[in-house]
Amino acid sequence: GGAAIYRTYPRRGVLPVSIDRDVPAYLSLFTFLAFVQSIIWMNTVANELVATLGALGAVLGLKQAFLGATVLSWGNSLGDLVSDTTVARQGFPSMALAGVFAAPLFTLLCGLGGSFVFQTIARGPLSVKLDAPLYLLFVFLLLNLLHKCTVVPYYHSFTLSKKVGWMLIGFYACFFIVYTLNTIC
Repeated sequence: GGAAIYRTYPRRGVLPVSIDRDVPAYLSLFTFLAFVQSIIWMNTVANELVATLGALGAVLGLKQAFLGATVLSWGNSLGDLVSDTTVARQGFPSMALAGVFAAPLFTLLCGLGGSFVFQTIARGPLSVKLDAPLYLLFVFLLLNLLHKCTVVPYYHSFTLSKKVGWMLIGFYACFFIVYTLNTIC
C-alpha cells in the first residue's frame, strides 16, 4: 500500500505542484490513505506486541499486569521521553513539561475511556479484578502526584532542578523494586 503510494510520486522527490501552488486533489486522497494505513499498521503491530508479551509472560510465569507495568509501559513512554527531551533542549521547557503531563492524561482518559466504551458496547459491562499489584500502582501514582503538587511548588519554588529529577528517578526505582517483589513473591 505505502510503496504503491510512494511510487506514484516522481522519482526526484518533487511533488507535482503547479506554479501557482495549487495542490492536485489526489494528493489529499493519498494523505488520507497513508493516515488510514498507518493506523492499520499501528494496530497490527500493537496486537502482535501484546500477543508476544502474553506468550512471554506465559513461558516465564509472569502476570499480565507486571508485563503491562514494566515492559509495555517502557515501550509506550519511550517516544514521549525522546520528544519531551528534544523539546526541552530546544528551549521550550514549559512545552516539554506540559507534554509530560498531557500525553499520559490523554492516554488514560481517551485511550482507556474509548477502549472501555467500545468494549462495553460490544460485550456489556467489564469486570476487572484489582489485586495487590494494581492497588500498589494506584498508591505509587497518587504519591507521585502528591509529590509533584506539594513538594515541587513549596520546597523547590516551582524549579525543576537535577535534585528533583534524581528524586523522581529514585521514586520510580523504589516503585519498580517494590512492585517487582510484590508481583513475583
